[in-house]
Amino acid sequence: MCSSDLFAARIDASGAAIETNGFPVAELPLNQMRPRIASGGQNFVVTWEDQRSGLFFDIYAARISANGTVLDRDGLLLSRSENYETFSGSAWNGTNYLVAWRDLRNGSKFEIYAARISQSGLLLDPSGVRVANSANFNSYPSVASAGGDFLIVWEDTRIGADHDIFGARVNAGGVLLDANSISICTNAGSQQFQIGRAHV
Repeated sequence: MCSSDLFAARIDASGAAIETNGFPVAELPLNQMRPRIASGGQNFVVTWEDQRSGLFFDIYAARISANGTVLDRDGLLLSRSENYETFSGSAWNGTNYLVAWRDLRNGSKFEIYAARISQSGLLLDPSGVRVANSANFNSYPSVASAGGDFLIVWEDTRIGADHDIFGARVNAGGVLLDANSISICTNAGSQQFQIGRAHV
């Protein structure tokens, strides 16, 4: 049975690959896929969907040092809930990383959850922070931070069949600041799958 593993490579300032064949981040049973990466402090953090437990996917993370050493060889399990956790995004606020993902723990609809990881690899929010739980589709989160608070944005169909962009802030202590979410773009038609991230 075929499966996918996760590899990475560093790129130098000239655009050349330092590890021309890459190095393994996650070589485990079944599939590890859809990686996302954030840089901050002394390390990078890579997050991905991981199928090692069987049928369902979970969100895992691993820190990688500036010299390309994988610091969490078995990965850090970010969500211990049942059912699917997929499509992660992450950012660094100068102290901790925050990872967001779409979560099917309640069994009938995707919600957005998030959790912080410390520079030392400690999971600070073991139960996750519920960011979005509107009655319809919530998916494809992206995360940004300019220091202090984090901003999470995602696709949302709470208004109707079209997909819109909503967001919410989570502060440095892991507290959701916008319980009703921020309406970012609800124009006619669909606004979908934003993957950009910026730091200022």
